[in-house]
Amino acid sequence: MSILELSCECRVVHVSDVDSLLEAMLSIPRLTAAFLEIGVTELSGSAIEDALLHHRASVVLTRGESLWSEAQERGWYMLVRPFTEQMVKDTLHEMHILG
Repeated sequence: MSILELSCECRVVHVSDVDSLLEAMLSIPRLTAAFLEIGVTELSGSAIEDALLHHRASVVLTRGESLWSEAQERGWYMLVRPFTEQMVKDTLHEMHILG
């Protein structure tokens, strides 16, 4: 269990590829936020984006900082690597997910 899970009411799901992510999303009834190690161009128009839209999940990208403004235009957040757990919490606060 992560420190994040201990400090808030959440469940952290780790997957290593797109197929695993889509499969995991099928079993998650409520998805509030997704932290994705992909960039804007990879997410735009993908099956992952469609599934996240279906869940109305907030998106945080952790790759592709050069397209920061494009991510913001889509309402997505971005964390620049390396990031800390505190930065994750700060982003969740900014997204009004963590109180």
